[in-house]
Amino acid sequence: MILVYLSPVRWDSIAQRPHFFVKTALNSGFKSVIWIEPTASRLPKLADLNTKVRSVEAKSFEKPDNVHIINSHFLPIEPLGKIYDIVNCKAIESVSDSVKKIISGKRSVLVIGKPSRLAISLLDNISFDDTVFDVMDDYSHFSKGISSKNISRNFNSIISRVNRSFFSSNNLMNKYGGLCDSSHLILNACDQEFYQRCLMIKKDNDRDHRVFGYVGSIAQWFDWDVIIKLALDNPQDKVVLIGPNYEVSIPNLPANIELKKAVSHDKIPEIMSSFDYGLIPFKINELTQSVDPVKYYEYLACGLTIISTRFGEMTSRIEKGEVSDFDNYVNFKSPLRSSPPQWHERFSSIIEELTHV
Repeated sequence: MILVYLSPVRWDSIAQRPHFFVKTALNSGFKSVIWIEPTASRLPKLADLNTKVRSVEAKSFEKPDNVHIINSHFLPIEPLGKIYDIVNCKAIESVSDSVKKIISGKRSVLVIGKPSRLAISLLDNISFDDTVFDVMDDYSHFSKGISSKNISRNFNSIISRVNRSFFSSNNLMNKYGGLCDSSHLILNACDQEFYQRCLMIKKDNDRDHRVFGYVGSIAQWFDWDVIIKLALDNPQDKVVLIGPNYEVSIPNLPANIELKKAVSHDKIPEIMSSFDYGLIPFKINELTQSVDPVKYYEYLACGLTIISTRFGEMTSRIEKGEVSDFDNYVNFKSPLRSSPPQWHERFSSIIEELTHV
């Protein structure tokens, strides 16, 4: 059985849900994976060039030998619809031919991690034993104007045609679950190896200050205001922000805020274990209302007290007293450390279904 995975992120990026889905699939019956690198959903911006020059990403983990990466080159004009198809017809045909050649005579499953015209083309031109749409974001809210409308059109076309859809948050399930034949709520989780490494690391409590830490992307959803206030309220402590920075401009920051580059996934347990608090400072908007952040589970694995804004799945966790918000962390008592939900627990049963179609 071969898994064809249309990823929303590049393989060489911060390890996210797509990487762990593939990892679980290979441990649960799939013999190999065709990982198709993402195409651009919106028209390019000048800031994109800045990001490429600075090379902000870090590697997830080593690519297994049985993961084949297809990295084709498309002109990034997908919002232009049919014009995109005409201009990129050779690139679309090349990807399609590569997939057909690899899966020829073998059972295969297509998983779509992001709505795109390439995904629609594969659905149109290749027969798979099963098709899945893993809805992990409210995609259209990443963009505006014609780009957002194009994403919505692609989304609606795909979700109505696949055999089943997964949803990474309750809000996504409630909003879009009725559009598909078979819907499954599959929240995010923590990697088993990540958790085991966290258990082995001895925390350093011999210091005269606290560390408020964040590991993850710094982008349009990052709430600088709550971070700056946190730093100003605790001048004797450090606020450490680690991850790829996509922000074009950064506000003036207090001296106790440290910005650090992204690191590979195998280094994160040791870094997080140096924190006293794990931060999730996301803005509250339509995009983040559908988010279940992976870092929540990784902070849990490291035994951290978690401070978050009230968005998406984090809202109910704050209300249940599992997580603090940025207003009440001083007197917050964190629950006792426990094993976080793990990826193989989330995905194994559904992957078993896929391998037996």
